[in-house]
Amino acid sequence: AAAASAADLRAEFDLDRELSRLVAQFGVDTRTRPIPQRMRDEVEHFVTFWTEDKRGFTERAYRRGQPHLEMIRRELRAAQLPEVFCYLPFIESGYRTEVTSTASARGLWQFMPSTGRAHGLQVDENVDERTDPLLATRAACSYINSLLNMFGPNAFLCAVAAYNKGENGMARCLKKNGNWRSTWKFWDVASAGDGCLKQETIEYVPRFLAAAVVLRRPEVFGLTTD
Repeated sequence: AAAASAADLRAEFDLDRELSRLVAQFGVDTRTRPIPQRMRDEVEHFVTFWTEDKRGFTERAYRRGQPHLEMIRRELRAAQLPEVFCYLPFIESGYRTEVTSTASARGLWQFMPSTGRAHGLQVDENVDERTDPLLATRAACSYINSLLNMFGPNAFLCAVAAYNKGENGMARCLKKNGNWRSTWKFWDVASAGDGCLKQETIEYVPRFLAAAVVLRRPEVFGLTTD
């Protein structure tokens, strides 16, 4: 019965409606500023990626995230940030608090040491607060706010991309290719095809949006906390 219910929900699932709800958190009305078709298609591709190709990872990360998501949402609200950012640690760390990348990024939010320190975390040979979920989340709120302030609230996808690429690199690409009046500045740059953005960063944004689509509606994709 549960499987049939999930199938019924999936049949009623509308990706365009879900994406419209997501970007509405940033004040974007897709009735007047429609999502670029190629970007929408990329999100659809990564919805399949998370729910089929990487389903095992998604299920494990979804379960790992449960103890942290309420706290993350609370801190995002306190920082007046859209709650959709609570899904950023899914693609950064799979909601693992201790994981360290080959580039030395660490914790739920995968802070580099310098970025962590810049946003109030103690990172030295004695203490590494990047592994503290609450402190790291507060630092992430500070960092995300700085990115949104840098790129503007209507360029939220640039802020997401900058979380992966770094703010200075994203700013250089925008200066080179960006249409500053466009709602979809990130996608304008990504579509330029001049190599300013690496493929990893071009994919990072639709991967994030797809993760948010999936984790906001876990029942549609049969995800459980069991």
